[in-house]
This record gives sequence, structure tokens and C-alpha cells, in this order.
Amino acid sequence: MGKYILVIAVCILLVACSKNTEVENNILLGFSESSINAQPGDLIEISIIFENCPEPIFGMSFQIEYDNSIISFVDSTGVIQGDYFSENSLSFCNEAEGVIHLAFTQVQSEEMITGSGIIGKIYFHVLTSGSTQMEIINSSLHFYDAGGNEVDIPDLILSNCEININ
Repeated sequence: MGKYILVIAVCILLVACSKNTEVENNILLGFSESSINAQPGDLIEISIIFENCPEPIFGMSFQIEYDNSIISFVDSTGVIQGDYFSENSLSFCNEAEGVIHLAFTQVQSEEMITGSGIIGKIYFHVLTSGSTQMEIINSSLHFYDAGGNEVDIPDLILSNCEININ
């Protein structure tokens, strides 16, 4: 009887460990925080993160949507480049009516990249009380190789950020 209990305990432990490994290896594009609390007048910094990318990419583009009556994108800073792409990489940032259009690319002499890192940082002024969901628009998301061909990244999880202003 004692052997059976030991075998069952070992099986449960193995299943629990394998589930933790799966969670750690998720391919994720999103924000460094899932929730931010702020007050009117605050300046919010939000990092855009990319974790566990298995496919080599040369560039990417996507859009972020939010409620611009609650928070206001700081156009003067645009996007501050993170550590995911090389320091010589190029970025594009344009905001229009609550949608930020972003694109990042390596330069021609650089290698394609995989792995994890910060894509960039964006800043917002808090305008008024309320809440808004910062969300990457799935249909706007594209990854590219060095030849300009679109790269498919299956099982990618997009994470959002809830901003609550009191």
C-alpha cells in the first residue's frame, strides 16, 4: 500500500513540474504589467515585452489600442527602443485617435533574432478617472524575416494591461 501512495505522489509531482515548464515557455507578446493603478496627472511608463520567441525574426509591426479620453499618448517621446532588437535597429511610431501604430526592424547587416526582451517603452499622461484596457490588436500583428517574408509564430499569446485611474 505504501508503494502505491509513493508512486502516485511521484506522478503528481511530475505532472505539476511539467505544467510549470509549459507556463514558463509560453510565447508572449504584451506588457510588463497586467494592471496599473494611477491618478490624474500621473505619467505612466509601460514596457512592451516579447518572451520566448522560437522563430528567427528580422522585424515586426502591430497596433496598440486604448481609450484616449482616459490617458494620452506622449507623442514627444514616441517609443523608446528596448533591448530585444539591436541598438542599430529602426523603429516607427504613430498615434491616431487611441491607436498606436508601431514597427521595429533590424538593419540589413544585423542577424535575425529569437528569445526574449523588451521591445520598447511607451509613455502616457493620465487625464481623468476611469479605466482603460491597453490591447495589442491581433489582426495588426505581423512578423518578418530578413527577406521581408511574413513569419508565422504559432501559439503566440497576447497579454493586455488594465489601467485604473482613481
